[in-house]
Amino acid sequence: MKPRHSVRTRTLGQKTKWERKRERRTEKRITAKKKPFVQPLALASTKEFQEGLQHGQLVVYDGAERIPLDLVGSPVHLQGGVLKEYLQGVYKLFDGTRITVRFAPMHQRGQGMLVVRQLKKIRNEYVEIPVRNAFYESAFAFAFDDLSHMYLPPQWRGEKLGTKLASKAERHMRSIGNGTHSFIPSPGFRRLFLQERPVPGQKKPKKILGYTTSPNGGADITKTGKSYPSENLGQYHNIEVIDPGTGRKVNLVIPVQNNP
Repeated sequence: MKPRHSVRTRTLGQKTKWERKRERRTEKRITAKKKPFVQPLALASTKEFQEGLQHGQLVVYDGAERIPLDLVGSPVHLQGGVLKEYLQGVYKLFDGTRITVRFAPMHQRGQGMLVVRQLKKIRNEYVEIPVRNAFYESAFAFAFDDLSHMYLPPQWRGEKLGTKLASKAERHMRSIGNGTHSFIPSPGFRRLFLQERPVPGQKKPKKILGYTTSPNGGADITKTGKSYPSENLGQYHNIEVIDPGTGRKVNLVIPVQNNP
């Protein structure tokens, strides 16, 4: 994805229709006493983006602030081996908190988990900080075989971050499962993503992530669809960013093996 030009080259105060649309939606949610949706950061201009890739970095901007992030994080030493974490997103919450999303392959068949950390600037360097000392010191983790191990701090909830990451996780599972993902849902998954109670006017519960119950009467649920290789988070960085030329949200896909 090659952005047309940097936001910084626009006429002062100029906004695209996509930026105006996000502003209207934000105002509407605030009026309704809801938190605005979490937002990705803006990609650097084409030249700066390509120069960053040569050094294994993704360069994004938060306003006028330049933020370089390593595409492949520092090795993480755990019992049984060393893990690498692949950058899969950088977002800003309504309260100004910036977070990173990384994927750590851990198991056979391409499984792994997503990890979210807070991004802070300390002495002119950007550091990714765990928010609690728990499972892999993660703010948010998925065991990809069942999507059940998840956690978000209360202050980060209500901005659709959890749904966004759950969607990323299940797309990854379908990409390595030839378009199909089945598992036995945990009580937590049913409560959060299957919505046991029907919505008004419907006889069946609304399924947020599109899973359906097993046709043979089993306890598992299944989702089928197209299998896109670029959504395999162990082989690609699949990062949502703001195109600096248009102001539109786009997915930036970078093969992992191209990293230095």
